[in-house]
Amino acid sequence: MNAMTPLFEMVSRSHCFRIADTKVPAEEVTETADGSFNGRKFRTLYTVVVSAATGKFRGRGILYSDGSIPYEITGSARGGKNFSEVVRGRIAFGKTKAKHLKDLEKINAAFEAFSDSEGKTKTKVWGTAG
Repeated sequence: MNAMTPLFEMVSRSHCFRIADTKVPAEEVTETADGSFNGRKFRTLYTVVVSAATGKFRGRGILYSDGSIPYEITGSARGGKNFSEVVRGRIAFGKTKAKHLKDLEKINAAFEAFSDSEGKTKTKVWGTAG
């Protein structure tokens, strides 16, 4: 098994939360974040739906950087002290025409994010070639 290597870090710019209108309550979270990959800055936007019962989530996003690449995101979230949160999961990147993002198509990515009590989130992403 290949060791995970750091791919990039990103810092959130904004969050939006709402309770989804579902029979079993779920939280819908949308976030934008900034980072850099292969020396180029990017911005990402994603939305996930989080189960109130389990903390598990699933969603989709797009990473923009002189082109774009879509991705699916899954994982789980758990609360910490003073309304902080730790989030862990996987990212599956789709196809792109942007040459500088092509490497992401073949990556199996994992991430860990920490949101402090003020809502500031820092995310670290690691990956292995798929």
